[in-house]
Amino acid sequence: MKKIHGITKANPHGLSLPSQSQIRIAFQNTIPKIVFNEDLFKSFLLRWMIQNNISFQQVEKSEFRYLLHYLLACSSSTTAICNSLPESGNTIRRWIINLFESSKLFIKNNLIPSNRIIYFSFDL
Repeated sequence: MKKIHGITKANPHGLSLPSQSQIRIAFQNTIPKIVFNEDLFKSFLLRWMIQNNISFQQVEKSEFRYLLHYLLACSSSTTAICNSLPESGNTIRRWIINLFESSKLFIKNNLIPSNRIIYFSFDL
């Protein structure tokens, strides 16, 4: 056992198979280097949808879900991505409303000085 398979008391699993080590080496660079961040995922998804006028219902389409499931297969945190996938357009709607409210609050607190009045005019 020791001579052929490398199994000893200290190494009960023996030598790894050459094909396993070659596979590990081949896919070493494909292992994700970052941890999934749900807020960043939502931000990228919403930005893509808003900038490209994507219908909220597109998240229900199998082609979109296939794309994200592919990403799921590439991630080291599969459950995090699965739990973050929107299941309906209503989820996207809620995310956009939340993004709008937080952005509005940011603008109100950081960009508008409290001691000045700002006037907006539009040339329609």
